[in-house]
Amino acid sequence: MTAGDGAASDVEVSARAARWMLVVTGIGMRGAREEALLRRATAFFGTAIPVEQHRYGVFRSGAIFRWCQRIATRRLAGRLRLPPDSSAGTPPDIVAHSFGAWLVGEALRQNPDLRVGRLILIGSVLPPDFDWGSLIRQGRVEAVLNHYGLRDRWVWASEYFIPSSGPSGLRGCAPCAGVVNRAEAAFRHTTFFDEPTIDTVYRELWQPFLTLPQAALDKLGNVSAPPQWKPAPWLLKANLPRAAFVLAGLAGGVALVLGVAWVLRWLVGVLWLSS
Repeated sequence: MTAGDGAASDVEVSARAARWMLVVTGIGMRGAREEALLRRATAFFGTAIPVEQHRYGVFRSGAIFRWCQRIATRRLAGRLRLPPDSSAGTPPDIVAHSFGAWLVGEALRQNPDLRVGRLILIGSVLPPDFDWGSLIRQGRVEAVLNHYGLRDRWVWASEYFIPSSGPSGLRGCAPCAGVVNRAEAAFRHTTFFDEPTIDTVYRELWQPFLTLPQAALDKLGNVSAPPQWKPAPWLLKANLPRAAFVLAGLAGGVALVLGVAWVLRWLVGVLWLSS
């Protein structure tokens, strides 16, 4: 984050607090970065609240098939319906990274009964035109912080591999009351979680977003009018890579069958000659 970005920390933090928090990690996020995020999450409000973790998984190929997406979305929706015992009936605040942000958006879109507090989306692969406005007006989402890096090549590529995705974690979310876009010029997909960067973004942005009164959130953004986004052509929009993946699997299956047939033929010939 650049000089002058600490303006948010000059605003007095209010007494707003959450009853519990859910951290939704993205594809393959493990190790020190994941641990760093979880450590900060436990201290967002300065008091001990339950912090739960939901992992998508480690296999990147799972995100490119719609049936895998549906399973992952149902799992997350079920997790949102099971708060800790001490927080029953209260919506969580959520921090979600990469495909985890996509899952949060889809779980909310597909399940009208779900409600959450404030969302921090990091390196999101949701489409820039995702309809946060309706969810906020319905009272199902309190506010959204879309925090993203302008050097994030993974978000740029997501549209071509993950169905129904898009580069909101590179181009920003469409302007909407309750949505804050914050761009970092030098950040890549996981720069947010590097030491000591994570301490800066935690102190100057993430914690203020979760604790400040609603009226003070707009000043945390630095992008008021993101560039207009046009979806990629249908053929390139995750359809061609998935077709190639399926064709490769079919070709492998045919090769395996032909190989087994050749081996069986060879064995029959050997047995016939030896008889």
